[in-house]
Amino acid sequence: MYTLICGFSSATVRASIMLTIYLGAKTIAKNQNSLNILALSAFIQLYHNPFLIFEIGFQLSYLAVWGLILYYPLFKKYTLFKYKLLQVL
Repeated sequence: MYTLICGFSSATVRASIMLTIYLGAKTIAKNQNSLNILALSAFIQLYHNPFLIFEIGFQLSYLAVWGLILYYPLFKKYTLFKYKLLQVL
């Protein structure tokens, strides 16, 4: 619904596809590798419209998520939170 409201921009479509794949994999108890989910969502979008590869929104969206997935474990070990609820994340 959110993707529909936002007008199907490439970033919201990426998020919707990734969430759908993640929840589907979690439902059937498969391993949820974030980089594989990111690659599969890019493949699905590019299969539907190959010219998305030239849109800057598409490129920046995937580059940002790729960076977050790759560097989050490095930053997580250096962060300390005052509240335990925030440390769970």
